[in-house]
Amino acid sequence: MMKFVPNRDALAQITAAKGLDALVAMSPENFTYVSGAYVLTVGMIRPRQAFAVLPAKAAPFAVLCKIEETLTRAESWITELTTYIEFKEEPVAVLADALTKAGLGGGRIGMDLDYLPASSYLRLIELLPQATLINTT
Repeated sequence: MMKFVPNRDALAQITAAKGLDALVAMSPENFTYVSGAYVLTVGMIRPRQAFAVLPAKAAPFAVLCKIEETLTRAESWITELTTYIEFKEEPVAVLADALTKAGLGGGRIGMDLDYLPASSYLRLIELLPQATLINTT
């Protein structure tokens, strides 16, 4: 089966135009487009967050619920996946850790801030105090 790959050049242009170190897609529509994986529950269960991360100068990765890993591996062109256990781990905490490990914890990060719940936003800025979050909805 051929996997869908987004227009990576256009996404890189967004990253460059806004001076971003990484672009994070998390709304159901943007996650699906960027990752190529259609995770139905991301739109149905609001706390089940998934993040497709496109660093400006490194390989892409995704952060998602462990129970969605098999589907994402089958459908997505992104091979580096970090998973969290639902109701045991905070999705944004796992995202913050993955961004930090990728050297992006203090960078300019574009994100779907119109979609990110306020509680998740507050937790993310608490975990990444050196980062600048830019709305790229």
